[in-house]
Amino acid sequence: AWITNTNCEGLEFLFSLYKPDECNYYRNLFGVDFAHFCKCPDHEKESKATCRMCEDGIENPNFTYTSDTDAYTRTCQQAQDFAEAITRENICTRVMQEVIDKGCKCKDGKGPVFRNNNANKDAATA
Repeated sequence: AWITNTNCEGLEFLFSLYKPDECNYYRNLFGVDFAHFCKCPDHEKESKATCRMCEDGIENPNFTYTSDTDAYTRTCQQAQDFAEAITRENICTRVMQEVIDKGCKCKDGKGPVFRNNNANKDAATA
């Protein structure tokens, strides 16, 4: 996937080596629910937190923001798809701001946005 520069198959193998409590530990450590991102069968996202690259949508979803030297090409829409699996505010803000800085544009100019729906906390940044 994203952080490990691999795909969901590689992540599935990696996490198959861990016990369930270890998977929870790494999900919390990395701040990303990789099982949710990879659309694993029968997996429900535990966190109610939401991360969005842009408050009101992406202006250029098909824009490729990666360079020729990156191992994988990624579009702004793929970044938003990944954002939905992020469960920690600091990870959301840092990673999505990096993507915005590389050329992804928010329709309203507001992003990244993180909401912790567990605590009714809106941590939107502009």
